[in-house]
Amino acid sequence: MNSTIIQEDTAYIGWATKLANSALFYGFIILSPMGVILNILQTIIFQMKRFKKTLMGFYFTINCATYVIIIIYMTVFNFSPLYKVNFTNVSDISCKMYYFFMRSFHQINSWVNVVIVADRLLFILYPNKFKFQKNKKIISLILFGLLIFTFACNSPNLFFYLRLGINPMTNSTTRSCTGDYSSLLSRGIMSILFRTTIPFIIMLIMNIILIYKVLKSKNKMRADKNLSQDLKFSFTVIATTFTFLICLLPNVVYVFISHIFQVDDSIKQRQTYTAYLFALEIMTSLGYFVNYWLNIVVQIIFNNLFKNEFFRIFGSLFKKNINQTSSMENSSNIKNTKSSRKT
Repeated sequence: MNSTIIQEDTAYIGWATKLANSALFYGFIILSPMGVILNILQTIIFQMKRFKKTLMGFYFTINCATYVIIIIYMTVFNFSPLYKVNFTNVSDISCKMYYFFMRSFHQINSWVNVVIVADRLLFILYPNKFKFQKNKKIISLILFGLLIFTFACNSPNLFFYLRLGINPMTNSTTRSCTGDYSSLLSRGIMSILFRTTIPFIIMLIMNIILIYKVLKSKNKMRADKNLSQDLKFSFTVIATTFTFLICLLPNVVYVFISHIFQVDDSIKQRQTYTAYLFALEIMTSLGYFVNYWLNIVVQIIFNNLFKNEFFRIFGSLFKKNINQTSSMENSSNIKNTKSSRKT
């Protein structure tokens, strides 16, 4: 019986792996610390009294908190292979938990943005009509329900297991986290629908409606001081969610391609395709990370209240440093003048 030997593209595998590792190291080492610091700074600003008048400070605080959790989580697990310790492939439990929480965190982040856009859309369509929009307890329950829903959607990851194999090119042991066909299929469908496609379509449609309604009614709302601040937050929400959608789009493509690879047995060059997916995953993840630290730039540009608080904090620190420097210079000048008089 003739056996078909599948020729893997070793040159491409080496190039894709090197590219992914370089992007992983240099991208995450720059974006991760910046993302954590900038989101913590945003959280501090959103806790100030001026943001207590609406729930936007509450929403944006939750958003920043999820960003920080994702950044730290992804950095710890994605950096580990560079040091020859892959935390995701240590055991069956680590395999299950890594994908379960990683996909859950990303999915809840998408749905938090959906809730933020929905809040602004309801405000623009029906200003001051729904009281629950200003009730933190009700909003917290809604977000908690979304968290439970997210965990349920990602439950197929709990059926994954660690599979050992042999690399025919190096004759070394390989470890991969996988599942049976039904687990892979259900996880792929859930990920495509509830992490990317549905949130993406909902946010896009609501943003288009929101832009139309805001432009149509902005003059009327600006005349009302109570509604003016909420209107300004609507512009900020439009900007932040569109930035999120743009950064999410490459990952949507990756999720589709990855799902096809996992369920399509006709793909023969599995190792070559795996290297391609690894590089694509890292590059699209960097897009996520760019969004995590770019969010503060959007806030400064479109949110005047946030911008004023941001520059007030850094302005006072800058003035303090200038005053300390000038006082030190004055004291040194006085000492020099006294010493010159003595001579």
